[in-house]
Amino acid sequence: MMWLAIGGGLLLFAFVFIVVPKVALGAVRRSLEPKVVELFPDKESRLIEEYRANSFGLESLGAMQARGNGALVLTPREVVFLQLLPSREVRIPLETITETSLVHSHLGKATPYKLVKISFEKGGASDAIAIFLPDSAGVRDRIEAARSRALGPAVDPVPAHPTP
Repeated sequence: MMWLAIGGGLLLFAFVFIVVPKVALGAVRRSLEPKVVELFPDKESRLIEEYRANSFGLESLGAMQARGNGALVLTPREVVFLQLLPSREVRIPLETITETSLVHSHLGKATPYKLVKISFEKGGASDAIAIFLPDSAGVRDRIEAARSRALGPAVDPVPAHPTP
C-alpha cells in the first residue's frame, strides 16, 4: 500500500511540474505566436523571441497587478512584451531605456530566480517592468548589446584636446 501511495505521489508530482507547464507554454505560444508574426513578419528582425516570459508588472500600474505569462520579443529597435492574460502589449523603444538590471523582486513580488528589470522613460515619466525568463542574464546582455547598436557610439561633447 505504501508503494502505491509513493507511486501516486510521483505521478502527481510529474503531472504538476512537467505536464502542466508544457501545456501552459504551448497555450501561450499558440495564442501569441500569430501576434508576434503579425507585428514582426521578418523573422530576422526578431533577435529574441521567447514565449516563456512572465511579467511581474509595470511600476506605473502599481503593486496590485497580477503576474502574467507572455512573449518577449527583442528587435533592433525595441523590446516588446505581449502578455496573454490580461491582454497587454508593452513596447519599449531601445532609446528610452535608462537601465537594465537583474533583480529578485519587483512590486513586492519576490522570487529566488533572476528577473530582467527594464527601466525606461515614457511620456516624460519613469517606468519599469521586470520579467522572468529562462536565461535572464543572457537576455539582459542581448538587450544591452542591441541598445548599444541602436544608440551608436557615445559622442563626447568636449574634445579631449582642444584645437588651437
